[in-house]
Amino acid sequence: MDNLQSCPCGTSKLFEQCCKPYITGITYAPDPEALMRSRYSAYATKNFAYVALSYAANYTPNNAVASAAKIDVYTTVKRKSPISVSDIQLSSENTLWCKLEVLNAFELANRGEVEFIAYYKTDGGFFAMHELSRFSKVNDRWFYEDGDMLHKSGALTLARNDTCLCGSGKKFKRCCQP
Repeated sequence: MDNLQSCPCGTSKLFEQCCKPYITGITYAPDPEALMRSRYSAYATKNFAYVALSYAANYTPNNAVASAAKIDVYTTVKRKSPISVSDIQLSSENTLWCKLEVLNAFELANRGEVEFIAYYKTDGGFFAMHELSRFSKVNDRWFYEDGDMLHKSGALTLARNDTCLCGSGKKFKRCCQP
């Protein structure tokens, strides 16, 4: 991804000034919303190693400072099973992430939640993932715990004159309509 492009997470910032420092490990996301946005950007830029590193189930003190590019499978100290980079890649490789809407975010002490809708295209159709995600803070670093799918999730039906979700700014009928 070109560093001079807008960040995929939907802020008005450039990728280099928004999510890239978290994804590349220069610094950690300061709050649950920033972590969620950087995870979305990592999916959008196919940086599946960062997504795996940000899972709480994959955290151990030994891999906390490891290079995201060198880690594939993690051990866990949490109750949930770890997830590998290859598992994430397999489930997301053919997905085009189009748009992110953060609806609500909060944090209290070492816990946080973010409600969002992520729009994506796969298998010739557009879909929405409406989720309430939970985060935890361990050793001054935020991690994704899990999430609940909410009612706006599923296949989308776009009208011909709707703005296309792919981010082109064009009407759906002149862009991605099959």
